[in-house]
Amino acid sequence: MHDFLKRFDGTDRKPRAVQVEALNWISENWSSKVLCLNLPVSVGKSAIAKSIADTVGAHIITPSNILINQYTETYPEHNFLKGKIHYTCSSGISCQDWIDTCEQAACPDCPYIGCKTKSMQESTFFNPMSLYYATADFRWTSPRTLIVDEAHQLGSMLLMLSGFSIGYSAFHFPKNCTNELVLIAWLDDQIKRLGKQISLHKRDKAKISKLAGELSSFKIVKDGVAENPQNYAIWTHKGTLRGRPEVFLNVKPLTPPRNLVSKLLASRNLILMFGTLFPTDIRDLLGDVPYKLLDLPSPIPKERRPVFVRPVKYPMNRFTDPKLIAASIEEVIALHPGENVIIHVTYSLSEQLRKHFTQPILYNDKTNKDTILEQFKKSGGIFLAAGCAEGIDLKGDLCRVNIIPKMPYPNLGDPMVAKRRTLVDGETWYTNCIMKTVIQQVGRSTRTEEDWSASYILDPNFERKFRECKSTLPKSFVESVVLSK
Repeated sequence: MHDFLKRFDGTDRKPRAVQVEALNWISENWSSKVLCLNLPVSVGKSAIAKSIADTVGAHIITPSNILINQYTETYPEHNFLKGKIHYTCSSGISCQDWIDTCEQAACPDCPYIGCKTKSMQESTFFNPMSLYYATADFRWTSPRTLIVDEAHQLGSMLLMLSGFSIGYSAFHFPKNCTNELVLIAWLDDQIKRLGKQISLHKRDKAKISKLAGELSSFKIVKDGVAENPQNYAIWTHKGTLRGRPEVFLNVKPLTPPRNLVSKLLASRNLILMFGTLFPTDIRDLLGDVPYKLLDLPSPIPKERRPVFVRPVKYPMNRFTDPKLIAASIEEVIALHPGENVIIHVTYSLSEQLRKHFTQPILYNDKTNKDTILEQFKKSGGIFLAAGCAEGIDLKGDLCRVNIIPKMPYPNLGDPMVAKRRTLVDGETWYTNCIMKTVIQQVGRSTRTEEDWSASYILDPNFERKFRECKSTLPKSFVESVVLSK
């Protein structure tokens, strides 16, 4: 057993009770290869991860550079590894700019190379891509312990990494490439072609970098399709590129490919920390590998984070009159006069609803989300927020009301979603996708034990879906749900 509390968080700070419970449980179950921890908002996952890393020298992988930045701000002495573009050399330019434009040899104290070298020797913060490329180094050895923070995002990241959508004008793929054997042969030809092109552009560093990225992407997809072609949805569709007609080839895995997972997550002990990871997600990620799960309670009293199920009296679907939805939303807003409100919607629903509100609102599209979010944080009001389910911290008065008019259904028009739904656990997976997003949406506010906010779900189908999968939902979410009478 390891004493992860001996020097908690790498400091002399005292851990909270919920952190003590988590670290003691990990220590008691250390003989298990895989440990899964459901850690609600305000538990302090980073301190738990850092305590383990300091004790056993573990690597920590996070799904995004934003989370790595949060770690490095809190623990500036800890090594981290991201892409070259995030490092600045002694000459004052980024390592990426050096690759693209500089004629000088690599700096003797190159920060990127320094961090990469350290990652072979000591505990490091990674994102999935930086860990993937680190494993390609001949000096790399799998860590004894790997911690995955925000593990619910890792599956999505690996799906993106192991699939692509490419246009015919750039890559002249054969018409019958939706046949997996034809696709594998074509990908093999592309890998050889790109390898030859790289050897012909020895002095063009920018070109080499672009070609190497394409080669790596094709190799990942080829290996995955060759390993298990049934795990992929392969299709073509017509669209436009730069205003011109284009045909696109899409290759998307249904679950993270085993060859990629085994490469990235190879370790003696694997610890997955998350807020919304369901049994189907763990199975998709790990296959049949046994694991132990700890579902920790929220340190925030449930009275400070209620989720009121307030079903509307009309069907909620794509044919619903947006005027009705807007009116129902405004009825909820009227219950909290003067409070800041966020309304979680899809981009398409946002476009339908905008013009039907009787009071001023902020709304975003795919190009200005960060700008509008900052405006909302600064001035408050009502924010019709599309694509804002994750990565947003609206603590305190920044937001007191979350409204979810319609449950976020995965798009069945996407062939990958449609094919994944046909698998044995497809319906469970589909429902879990909905619930994961809902849990993330209500988690944008009430971020500390002293904070409070109220969430409202208006979709009349929610209660049925909730009852269907209640036993698999995090206890901290279940206890906060207030069903209609």
